[in-house]
Amino acid sequence: NRFIFAWQGPSEGLKVMLGIPGEHNAENATAVLAVLDKLKFEVAKSSKKIAFFKGVKRRFEKIFESKTHIVFDDYAHHPTELKAFISSVKKMYPTAKITGIFQPHLFSRTRDFMDGFAESLNLLDDCWLMDIYPAREKPIEGISSSVLSQKISSCSGVFSQEEILEKIKQNAPAVLLIMGAGDIDRLPKPISELYENIQVTA
Repeated sequence: NRFIFAWQGPSEGLKVMLGIPGEHNAENATAVLAVLDKLKFEVAKSSKKIAFFKGVKRRFEKIFESKTHIVFDDYAHHPTELKAFISSVKKMYPTAKITGIFQPHLFSRTRDFMDGFAESLNLLDDCWLMDIYPAREKPIEGISSSVLSQKISSCSGVFSQEEILEKIKQNAPAVLLIMGAGDIDRLPKPISELYENIQVTA
């Protein structure tokens, strides 16, 4: 969670500690520091505050961690967000198998970004899809999670929340990502509880 902030100023090559992981978060922090510098704030002093920012709910949120397992939850529901999130986790755990649960949000978004979703989700070692969360939309013919799954080589299938919880009970992934903007937000709590129980009985 460290990066070097270099600019034309009195503290060139400033070492910055982030309170949250992810290259995209380092980029966001860099933008903040650049603006502060432009506004004549003391960048070196301001940079120390960044380490205390622990992020917001459902943005690279760590919901469980032990010596053997870790689970992150993220609101990512666009191919670019998914790619940034998954890529960051892969850099953090380069030798680990990365499993991701993704719930597409909206039939129209899934239709418009089908190939982009497939490209981003193919970064996973194992992808578990959920049915599309329709929100305000009616189904679109030919657009479904099953269709998307056929474009993802690492996809194990399309599962309900109950089936996902059962899969975790049987064999909890070492690195698990929960991604999406629909009612997938109901999964972090029972999933973290499952992992807690796994640690207790291990």
